[in-house]
Amino acid sequence: MQFPNCPQCYSEYTYHDHAMFICPECAHEWNDSAPTENEDQPIVKDANGQLAVEWRSGDPWSRI
Repeated sequence: MQFPNCPQCYSEYTYHDHAMFICPECAHEWNDSAPTENEDQPIVKDANGQLAVEWRSGDPWSRI
């Protein structure tokens, strides 16, 4: 059976658990009948292919 790719990180390694789909790579859980909340936001990855983290302005490490 073919499951949909993760709508958050586009991983193909998703699985089905009861009424939810789960992505083991980013831990995103979604119901395929419900609309996703982040469809219009682009996926940003770093040079190593990891998802980029959005830093908070109060984080001291964000200025390095």
